[in-house]
Amino acid sequence: MGADTIGGVEDMKKNIIPHIMENFFTQPNYLVYENKPVVFTYAGQFVTLMGGKEQTVALIDYWNEECKKMGFDGIIIAENGQSGVSGDLVGSDNQAYAYSYSWQYDARNSQKQMARNDLMAASGANIIANVTMGWGRNPWTEKDAGEIFSEPSTTYETILGIKEKMKTDPKYTKMILMTCWDEYGEGHFFCPTRVHGFGYLNAVRAAVT
Repeated sequence: MGADTIGGVEDMKKNIIPHIMENFFTQPNYLVYENKPVVFTYAGQFVTLMGGKEQTVALIDYWNEECKKMGFDGIIIAENGQSGVSGDLVGSDNQAYAYSYSWQYDARNSQKQMARNDLMAASGANIIANVTMGWGRNPWTEKDAGEIFSEPSTTYETILGIKEKMKTDPKYTKMILMTCWDEYGEGHFFCPTRVHGFGYLNAVRAAVT
């Protein structure tokens, strides 16, 4: 959804929220955390499209109540906090949840990935921590831009680091975002390839089991 498809708060209430709730929240495989459906927004556009922080918080409060009518305990709106901050909803009671789409240049080093996750949590948001296998810039440019692919051991170490943080830092939710399953066109993939075969998948399995 973008500026050309959302007509503000009233459009959200009349059309978009009912559509999402009726067609997605009712699916048994939809992501629900602590009995709250999770909705991801990207690039900080959500607050802008709703007309500002006050209007956005009010809309989330409205959506919370609509979800409770369906038997949920509310809703989670997660903002892209890739720059290390969670955006305009930080400080709005418990409204602020943040995630990162990708750590890109920091992907090769588990310590750097954890530092970025910690920075995001330090902003005051509840975070969905990210583990990134890398980023291939070639699909984005005509020139050979090189590739930033981590070793499977980095994936393993980053997941273990996140799991430890979940035990001690309440800002770390019990969710992990992996960038990405099979987004070959943008240079992220955990699926088997000629880069490391099944290495990333084996690392994930070893870290979570």
